[in-house]
Amino acid sequence: MTKEGGYSSMADTVRESLQITRALSMQAQKGFSELIVRNPSTDHERLIVLPRFACMAAKAKAGKE
Repeated sequence: MTKEGGYSSMADTVRESLQITRALSMQAQKGFSELIVRNPSTDHERLIVLPRFACMAAKAKAGKE
């Protein structure tokens, strides 16, 4: 991942990975469970469902009821 992502070190790779995970976790705690990614060159979109975050979102939703 370090080489593929163009990171200068494994520490940078892990740091960014943790930041992304934290940001996604915060959204899941607010009830969001899906990601939509778009290729800006083609406008093609894909839906990504992360099972762990879907569970977190479901718990968040259940807690609000």
